[in-house]
Amino acid sequence: LLGLLGNTIYQIGFIEGIARTRAGNAALLMAAVPVQTAILSHISGHERLRPRDVLGLLTGVVGISAIVLGSGKAVGFGSTVTGDLLVLAATVCWSVYAIRSKPLADRYGPVTATTWTMLFGSVPLLLVALPSLAGMDWRAVSAGAWAGTVFSALGALVVAYLIWARGVQRLGPARTAIYSNFTPVMAMLSAWAFLHETPTQWQVAGAAGIFTGIWLTRT
Repeated sequence: LLGLLGNTIYQIGFIEGIARTRAGNAALLMAAVPVQTAILSHISGHERLRPRDVLGLLTGVVGISAIVLGSGKAVGFGSTVTGDLLVLAATVCWSVYAIRSKPLADRYGPVTATTWTMLFGSVPLLLVALPSLAGMDWRAVSAGAWAGTVFSALGALVVAYLIWARGVQRLGPARTAIYSNFTPVMAMLSAWAFLHETPTQWQVAGAAGIFTGIWLTRT
């Protein structure tokens, strides 16, 4: 069930949502993951939130907002409601997955838990994708596209999921989830290094806010 939730439903909701909304919208909505995870974990009794944890979560959300809005890219709601709702639903799926996977990681270890959830989640995902795969012109797929696919499969999924599961096991769902706020910081630094997009003052301030939020939850 966790494989279906954290791999199949989450991945479909996120990808379909991204295709129907703006990148800035998606980044802002993904900032809800640590907050949702912390609240659900608190309600379910897994972790008790301290006042500084709440302050850290809110500081991280403000930091992400500053990075996204400070980029000067278009962010807007209206015609993208369907995509926004799909991304938001995906964040809820991921929050529940993070919380419910902790007992499995504690009992069987992060590698075993990740292996089985990815296996059960990948099979239905492949079945859903079969019509699209059957209609593809495989000869038109570039070497760069294959390289990106391999990196996404091994790096962004296998390695990242294993690290996430180990974090959930040792730190708990809420304190692990807040590290997802690093994503826009890394995107900003990558754009600076590879695309020569110089960060704005708002984005630098937002990155400082994210680091402050993580520090508050870790002390």
